[in-house]
Amino acid sequence: MANIIYLQDYLPGVHCYTPEMGERKPVTKMEARLSHDGKHYFVDTPLELKGRGILENSVTWVDGCRKQLENWRSYRVTPAAFAKLEKQYSISMECLLD
Repeated sequence: MANIIYLQDYLPGVHCYTPEMGERKPVTKMEARLSHDGKHYFVDTPLELKGRGILENSVTWVDGCRKQLENWRSYRVTPAAFAKLEKQYSISMECLLD
């Protein structure tokens, strides 16, 4: 079976998907989710991020999962820092229905 490459996944910006609607998850090297209070984002990525508004979280991935095998890191990011990241990187974000 051939792998399908979607060029849209590689464009910088936030790529939202809704699993309940059967949408596919974009293939990106950065995943984000908004915090419950809406004051910051949590970003998971194998890249090392540094800068103002970016704090690394200590995480424990499930043994054998993709994020553990690829040495992914988790960060807490302010909205201003996230705006800069979305201009530079392709980010996938799960958007669930209420």
